[in-house]
Amino acid sequence: MANTYLTRTPSSNGNLKKWTLSMWAKRSGLGQLALSFAWVSGNEHTYMQFNGSDQLLFGYYNSGGGSWGHTTTRVFRDTSAWYHFQFELDTSLSSGGDRAKIYVNGIRETAFASSTDPGQNTDTAYGKAVAHYIGSTGDSQKYWDGSMANVEFVDGQAYGPAYFGSTNTATGIWTPSGATAISDYGTNGFKLKMDTTSPGADTSGKGNTFTASGTPTLLQGNPQNNWATWNVLQSQYFWGAAETSFATNGNTTLGSGTSQYGFISGTMGISKGKWYWETKINSETGGSQFLLGIASTMPRSATNHLGGNQYDYGMYSQNGNIYTSNASSSFAASYTVGDILSIAIDYDNAKLYFAKNGAWSTGSGAWGSSTFNAATGAKTITTPPPKPTATPGVGTGFYFPAFSYWDGSNRGFISTNFGEGFFGTTAAGTNADDNGQGLFAYDVPSGYYAMNTKNLEAYG
Repeated sequence: MANTYLTRTPSSNGNLKKWTLSMWAKRSGLGQLALSFAWVSGNEHTYMQFNGSDQLLFGYYNSGGGSWGHTTTRVFRDTSAWYHFQFELDTSLSSGGDRAKIYVNGIRETAFASSTDPGQNTDTAYGKAVAHYIGSTGDSQKYWDGSMANVEFVDGQAYGPAYFGSTNTATGIWTPSGATAISDYGTNGFKLKMDTTSPGADTSGKGNTFTASGTPTLLQGNPQNNWATWNVLQSQYFWGAAETSFATNGNTTLGSGTSQYGFISGTMGISKGKWYWETKINSETGGSQFLLGIASTMPRSATNHLGGNQYDYGMYSQNGNIYTSNASSSFAASYTVGDILSIAIDYDNAKLYFAKNGAWSTGSGAWGSSTFNAATGAKTITTPPPKPTATPGVGTGFYFPAFSYWDGSNRGFISTNFGEGFFGTTAAGTNADDNGQGLFAYDVPSGYYAMNTKNLEAYG
């Protein structure tokens, strides 16, 4: 949602002493990011956000007095997973420590780096007839960078987690759909599923719809089906630091950074089955050189490009050669700006396939037919890759999607569609896999699947 947000100003005050806000969120960026604000002014607002250290904040600021707030001790830096954040307020309670509560994935936060309780029977700005924001502050200083779903506000009730989520008995994972139904969301309450063409649509029955500023990108992912992205926490050898500032669009677009060669991997690895994804070359500067493929190792230096290790495979943009063990062999032909590369890995049969703009490589230094042929055009890979040892560069036991630059000074931008339907903010296409998952530019080969948790559970 970076630089995009939802906003609504209620016509009258709701209950300013008792309410609950629940939301599911997947971080892309780190640092100071807004979840939700009720903004009277810079001198008065209710806030739910992350600070620059990635701690979670919940509080009310009023320069005229009555400010309170909680800052969690622990930090939240997982950019690959969905979190459930719940903020519960009831200032009528006699115990100060129970008046403002934070729950994460159904468990109450009890350890705080700093904590000031609200006064008994005091009001806050949330639910007031002022501008409310999802994904932004009121002064356009801190936007949300990531995805959101199932944002619910219950005006006048302090509800526990059972109303918004439950534990999957098979997996032990906290998931949406509370065991207890909400019968009335109150005057200014709302329920934003964010799974339609109108993400601000209120489905609570109250008609409290939000207006979008900018154009939200409506992805396929949600808390019940998480999709692969690039693992920006692994970026210390890719951009020169463990940061996310060069990754955008939900960590699917990678851009220029410092002069580095080290590769970056996806957030989901595989050890069986057949899988498919696509990458578009958006731009290059000064003759950028790219490597796309898979990796079973983790980058270990700024000069460790994809294909520099024994159990990594990268196709080189300049000539279509495959690199592995830091040696190359002829495979396909070159690719450049505007091209879409499809990658298909058949782990069970130890085969890796590449296509450019829908034409699959024949494995003979050229791009061949739009018809996928499992009998030709494959690069043989090592399966299973070795599991971790004390030796750097030896495998993780899984294969991950991977990408790196070759030239340390000439860089470019790429966007990967793991199936959520976009190259950056441009719609990719309408082709799904055999499980009905994903929106791809090109036909997914029969028996190959998009990388998400639903497919990994079924086929991985």
